[in-house]
Amino acid sequence: MDGACRPCLADEQVIKAANRKLQPKRSRKVNAQGRLAYSDGSEKIDRGALQRQINEARARIAARKKRVSSAPTRQTRARPGTRVAGAADLKKAERAVEDARKDLLMARSDWEKDVLRGKYTKAQQELSLLQRQANARRSLG
Repeated sequence: MDGACRPCLADEQVIKAANRKLQPKRSRKVNAQGRLAYSDGSEKIDRGALQRQINEARARIAARKKRVSSAPTRQTRARPGTRVAGAADLKKAERAVEDARKDLLMARSDWEKDVLRGKYTKAQQELSLLQRQANARRSLG
């Protein structure tokens, strides 16, 4: 994650550690009771708790990303009495939709796909708004 915040990185570490316990490497022998063979035997793997930890960490990361992505940004919508959308704005919006689509295709995890799907639909809505404005301007003259 490029430019990730500290809490996100901490949650990523929680996920990695829990996954390491859930799926030990072959060198860590697990006996029939689900205990690590090299330990004293008192450490039984609680898969439910580890999975819950992973899910909670993923949910926190997704919520943080949603907060960041839904933060108010500078709006490019033309308000009454202001500059109308031009060809450059349309090109920019088309490029934003294309970039969002590529990012969505590259996403791996479910929460990442959810966040990027939101960005993609937002970019599509912005593009359709600009196209409607341009069409209205053409039809009016």
